[in-house]
Amino acid sequence: MANSVFGITDENGNFTIELPSWLHATPNLEKACAVKVIQLPLDSVCRLRHGPSSSHGIHLSSSEDGFRTYTTGWIQLQQHDTK
Repeated sequence: MANSVFGITDENGNFTIELPSWLHATPNLEKACAVKVIQLPLDSVCRLRHGPSSSHGIHLSSSEDGFRTYTTGWIQLQQHDTK
């Protein structure tokens, strides 16, 4: 996982990470990076819809004052099946 960066979401599912310096000048960062949900809280009523191995592409949503913001769109979760 040497090329990985980890972050924890807030209550709205948003997170911020600092990219390693060697990624700052990467052309087409959208093609080089992806987001993957690794773990949900143990007490969560949700589970991953497509499993923990699913990765989601990123898309540039804004670039201002030297900061780039990317989004993955929606990552769907579903409620645990209960009887």
